[in-house]
Amino acid sequence: MVLGIPKSQIRVALRGGALLTNARFNKGTAFSIAERQAFGLNGRLPSRTNTLGEQCERAYDQLMSRDTAIRKNTFLQSLKDQNWVLYYSLISQHLKELVPIIYTPTQAEAIANYSHLFRRSEGLYLTFNEQDTMERDYLEQTRGRDVDLIVCSDAEAILGIGDQGVGGIGICTAKSSIYSLVGGIDPFKCLPVALDVGTDNQELLNDHLYVGWPQKRVRGEKYDQFIDK
Repeated sequence: MVLGIPKSQIRVALRGGALLTNARFNKGTAFSIAERQAFGLNGRLPSRTNTLGEQCERAYDQLMSRDTAIRKNTFLQSLKDQNWVLYYSLISQHLKELVPIIYTPTQAEAIANYSHLFRRSEGLYLTFNEQDTMERDYLEQTRGRDVDLIVCSDAEAILGIGDQGVGGIGICTAKSSIYSLVGGIDPFKCLPVALDVGTDNQELLNDHLYVGWPQKRVRGEKYDQFIDK
């Protein structure tokens, strides 16, 4: 089937629930009647079709009901996980207001609490103790993708809050979003990468919910060899 998007069309093999759970292609209630019939979405969505503007109005109202910056950040992250078009459209309409929510300073708090807020993978995680499979892991994740931008960090000095271990992937995803919003880079062509070489943040090491490699940060020659590889 062919899914129409502004200025182009993309051939999509997804149908039904698989399409609605794919953030890149999901349009929610903006799917037209013809698209709903073509993609097996009848009965999976409420009857009325909304414009993107109406969806943005609804999403903004929901966002404003969150009473703290970090809750707004979490809401926008959830929206991004569901519907890229709506996410980027909403932020584009309120750019000055929302960039501080998805980037500095609010993203620093989200990164500091990354392991406790974790819901799903956000990019590519290259871990020191798994370096023998790095090339395979990269090729697996980028198969069929034309990557224009890679944003990576080893998260030792994040946004004035220091060593945040694997949570540093959050700065990579935030920067990628900014490049898409301001530079017009296709989000599908952006790849956030966490270089997980451990952490010297003892608070993270003592946290049984920490999702990164729970070892002291690798330094010196071993670190250089990992980066070269």
